[in-house]
Amino acid sequence: MSKEGSSGLVFVAFMFIGMGVGYLLGNTAAGLFIGMGVGFLAMAYLKPREKEIDLRKEPWGSVILALVGLGFIFGGASLLLGFEVPWDKLGGIFLMLMGLAFLAMALGKRS
Repeated sequence: MSKEGSSGLVFVAFMFIGMGVGYLLGNTAAGLFIGMGVGFLAMAYLKPREKEIDLRKEPWGSVILALVGLGFIFGGASLLLGFEVPWDKLGGIFLMLMGLAFLAMALGKRS
């Protein structure tokens, strides 16, 4: 298989591994979220290598993937460990920041 597109398969692999571990631990959603988070982190690492992107010049794609991954890992850990998180507030702020990051990326490509 070619190197192109392997990061998507790695994401799916971690998602299913996390779901399986979560199922064994009795908390499928937490395992799924953590697996997806690790998958996003893996994509943040692998995607620039697939497309031969210089991260010093174009870091935003990997930064966004890494932030999404960390968000999913944090969410899964909160489900697994049972600590309360005000998701309505944090989720709203996180989504707005993601939107602003995408907007900055789009405007940056125009120049």
